[in-house]
Amino acid sequence: MKNCESPQKKRTGLARHGILSFTLATLSVIVACDNPESPQAQINRLQPPPPSVNSRQSVAALPYPAQTIIAADSAFNQRNMTGAVAHLSSQVLLSEPSSGVPTLRGPDAVKTKFEAFVQYFPDARITPLRILTGPDWVISETKLAGTQTRTLGQNENRNKRFILHGANVHRIQDNSVSEIRVYADAATVVHQLRHERRHANPNLPSDTFDEPNIISEPPNTLLEAKLSQFITAWYNAQEEKLLSLVSKKVSVENHMWHQAGTGTSFLLDQARPTRGLRSVRQIDIRATYSAGDWGAAEIVVTGSTEEPQAREQAIPIRLSHLVVLRFDSERVQEVDLYGNTLSIRTALYGPELFRPKKGAN
Repeated sequence: MKNCESPQKKRTGLARHGILSFTLATLSVIVACDNPESPQAQINRLQPPPPSVNSRQSVAALPYPAQTIIAADSAFNQRNMTGAVAHLSSQVLLSEPSSGVPTLRGPDAVKTKFEAFVQYFPDARITPLRILTGPDWVISETKLAGTQTRTLGQNENRNKRFILHGANVHRIQDNSVSEIRVYADAATVVHQLRHERRHANPNLPSDTFDEPNIISEPPNTLLEAKLSQFITAWYNAQEEKLLSLVSKKVSVENHMWHQAGTGTSFLLDQARPTRGLRSVRQIDIRATYSAGDWGAAEIVVTGSTEEPQAREQAIPIRLSHLVVLRFDSERVQEVDLYGNTLSIRTALYGPELFRPKKGAN
C-alpha cells in the first residue's frame, strides 16, 4: 500500500558528505512514493561487520576538522546515523547546486534521508579519498558505492551496483558544520541503474577504509592568484594563457563526463568544462580555497546548449562546478572537475536519458 508524503517532507534530508548527498537527491527525483514493509529488515540483511580498530585508531590524531568528516563517513558505514550527523549544526544547510533539489535544513532531515537511502542500497559505503582543510572549511572528495535492492521509481532493475565520485564543500562555524554544498553527478547513478548490465560485485567495499590523503598546510598566496588565472583561461578556452599555467603532462579527471587523460590538448578539448554549451555568457568564481600546493574553486557558468539533437535551440543552462587543483613548481599538475550534468543532459537528450533500455536487467 502506498503512503505518499508531502513533497516537502519527501525531499527533506539530502545526505551531506561525499557523494551520498547527491545520490539522495537522485532518490528525490526518481524514487517512487511508497512505504517499505520492513526497513530495518532490509538494513539488517547487509549489516556491516564491526569496525576494524586499526582503521580508526589514527582518526583522533588527524587535523580538525578532517577527523570530524572522516568520523561521520565511518559512522554512516556502520549504520550509526546519529553519529553520521553529530557534526552538523542545528541549522545546517545542505544544497546541491544545479540539481534542482530544494535546500535542506537541520540534522534531522539529513538523518531521515540517510535512513531512507540505506533502504534502497543496504550495502552502501562511503570511502573518503582526499580531504583539503582550512581554518573554517573542508573539501572532501569521496567515492560512494552501493547495490540497489528495491524498485526506484520506474526502474525495476534489481541487484544493480553503482559507483560514484563526488566532492563536498563544508563550512565550519563554532566547531560544527554550518553549510554543505554537494558536487556530484546524478546522471551517473541514473545511467548505471537503468541502462548498464553491471550487477552486484560480491566483493563489497569494507565498512572501514584507509586514511585518505589529507592536505592541511597553510595557503600559498601566490598559488591562489594562479588558481583564478587558470579558471579564467580554462573556461574561456584561452589556449596561450593556459599553456603558461599548466604542466605539459597535466593529469585531468572530468568526473561530470567520466573522462580522464593527460596533456594540455586533452585539457582543452575532450575535458573542457563548458561541454554542451553553445555559448557562455558568464563565468562567476564564487569562492576559492587553498591548502599548501592544492587549491579549489566553486564556479557558476551560465550559457545555452549547443548540440544539434537538442529538443529546441538555445536552451538556457546554469551549471555549478567544483574544480580541485594540485600545483607543482607553480604550474597546474592535476585537475579534478565535479558537478551535476542532470539538467544539461536532459536539455540535450530529453527524457530518453531516463528510460531503461530493453534487456538492461
